[in-house]
Amino acid sequence: SHTFQVIGFDAAGNQSTPASYTWQIDRTAPIVSITSAPPALTNQTVAQIQFSVVESGSGLQLVECSLNGTKSPCQVSVTYNNLNGPQIFTVRAVDNAGNQSAVVQHSWTVDTTPPVVDIVSGPQNPTNQRMANFTITATDNVAGQP
Repeated sequence: SHTFQVIGFDAAGNQSTPASYTWQIDRTAPIVSITSAPPALTNQTVAQIQFSVVESGSGLQLVECSLNGTKSPCQVSVTYNNLNGPQIFTVRAVDNAGNQSAVVQHSWTVDTTPPVVDIVSGPQNPTNQRMANFTITATDNVAGQP
């Protein structure tokens, strides 16, 4: 914090009331960290993300979140609905002096497609055998992945 003060004198020797101006120099960027987010792979279509912002200088001007490139102002907790496929969340903060935090990112994939399972072959029907052999196939295409 700095203060500039000035006093004026006229030719007759009269002194003005002191005038002062105080300002703060803030060169420290806010620090952002994600405290809670979805796992790397999930079937949940709703995501709640929580983060913290530490600002020790001039106060916060803006906290901005982005999901897949769509930016919006946000608080320390955001919820997104109807998700599917790859997701990229970013958050950054700007303080009143214009210092910007690093952009913090979290990525995950929402997979709502169940695997496909098929029985290719099984025992003869009817059979007199006590043991049965089956041949099965299973495929699982993760949403957004080839």
